[in-house]
Amino acid sequence: MIRDKDFVIVYHKGWAMLRVSPEELQTRKVYVEDVSNRMKLLSITRVRKKLIQEILDRASGQDEPLAPWPEGKQYSARVDITLTEDQLEAHAFVHPPRPGGEELTMDMLHQALEEALVLHGLELKQMETMVQQGLYNRRLLIAQGKLPVQGQAGRVKYHFITEKKPFKELRYRRIDLKELNFIQNRKAGDLLAELVLPVAPQDGIRVTGEVISAQPAGPDEKLIPGDNVRLEDNKIFAVLDGNACLKSRKVTIEPLLSLQNVDYSNGNIDFDGSVVIKGTIADGFEVKATGDIEVGKCIGRVKIHAQGSLMLKSGVNGDKEAMIFCGGDCWSRYIEGAELICRGNLLVLESVMHSRLSVWGNVMLVGGRAELMGGSLLVQGSLWCRKLGGLYEPPTSVIIGVSPELLQQYTKLLQQIKMKAKLLDSADLSVADLKKHPQGFRDSQDKALDYYEDQVRQLSQELGLLNKKSHQLKEEALPREGSLLVVEDRIYGGVHLSFGFQEYPIGNNGAKQLVLRCIQGVLKERGFNPTDPPDLD
Repeated sequence: MIRDKDFVIVYHKGWAMLRVSPEELQTRKVYVEDVSNRMKLLSITRVRKKLIQEILDRASGQDEPLAPWPEGKQYSARVDITLTEDQLEAHAFVHPPRPGGEELTMDMLHQALEEALVLHGLELKQMETMVQQGLYNRRLLIAQGKLPVQGQAGRVKYHFITEKKPFKELRYRRIDLKELNFIQNRKAGDLLAELVLPVAPQDGIRVTGEVISAQPAGPDEKLIPGDNVRLEDNKIFAVLDGNACLKSRKVTIEPLLSLQNVDYSNGNIDFDGSVVIKGTIADGFEVKATGDIEVGKCIGRVKIHAQGSLMLKSGVNGDKEAMIFCGGDCWSRYIEGAELICRGNLLVLESVMHSRLSVWGNVMLVGGRAELMGGSLLVQGSLWCRKLGGLYEPPTSVIIGVSPELLQQYTKLLQQIKMKAKLLDSADLSVADLKKHPQGFRDSQDKALDYYEDQVRQLSQELGLLNKKSHQLKEEALPREGSLLVVEDRIYGGVHLSFGFQEYPIGNNGAKQLVLRCIQGVLKERGFNPTDPPDLD
């Protein structure tokens, strides 16, 4: 529009409108010629001077129709509406009017929104502010949808760590054993777990009016009390001091036995619960626990049986006489001269030397040395270390990707086959000798011959069945899909390495920075890149 203090011509719905200020507010008298000249400037069709004069005489201060002016629309404020990609927001950008054009109105905003199919969530207060303050050349939120509230099942919030990780992770696959959560000691009355109520699903809506369906909630988690706890108002509390843990999804407090040392002062330990030994276990002693076991200082020629997890904070030097079993995960600073059976994962900070290990999960050596040398390792999962084998060390045998239990069955079967074959050879020799015996003892000779021939037939049959079974077991001992070997630094010659029964030749010179992964029964090889380490399943 074109303004002065006394009169204005503006476009409105296809017409040129004339507004004349009341006489008492005019700074000067307005003449017909003033209006006519303004109309000419705006290319408005000429009208009778009488009509103009009548409007001037009324000086009502209101917009009054002056002449048809369809071309005036192009001079008016223009509204552009844009929607976000998810159609949850609509924004308006208003271009200011040109001289003679109409200022922004609510009708303009509503018409632009309707053309853009924006039907829901209009920001009416924002729209009124835009009109009243003439907010031009700005991108402003003008409509807003609503995200759906996805249904959430009732879940259990635990007030103790359910996945044991007795270390702080550092960069480059290193760890720090200073921050522990292995034994989680709780006092009677402590809150252990509570049920967080479910959230009902609520549909959302886009600014276009399209409904966004919310996902229904899944089944609620169950808050299951175990031993030595009480359930009250969907909360579980400890009823005695002990180690908080999950056992078969049950929130449980294990009785906790804390000792300084295990030696002649207290004897062997067989405890229904978890055991914390701040010091050490003297040689020749045995510790059993139905829960977890934690030992603070280095141990030697001992026996340990933990149905739960095991932490050896200072390691073990068993002089080939230590016998260790854990039903969960095992963490140790180092392992030397020990036989260890671990039904979970094995984590070692420094080294494993001259030991026999059977591990059902993964084996990770992650410290500065992180080396495995001498002895044997059967691991159903994967192996990660810096060095494997040694230049002047005894042979190191590593079998990856197969259940230790299956390999033990196979080894036992081979021993049976060897024994039966030896007995069969002996029976064959006896039959041959009897057939050469003089005829003076015919009756006794016939009986003995019958006996040994029966032995040959029976042993041959048994040996055939054993050989068939061993063949079946060997076929079953295929390496697990995705099983992995990572050697960050070097694997030495002399290491016997296989995935199941599939051997991987190392050669006398060994190899450096090796990554092997079993994919569909085939060993895929590549170099180790510390900036792009492989994923450990």
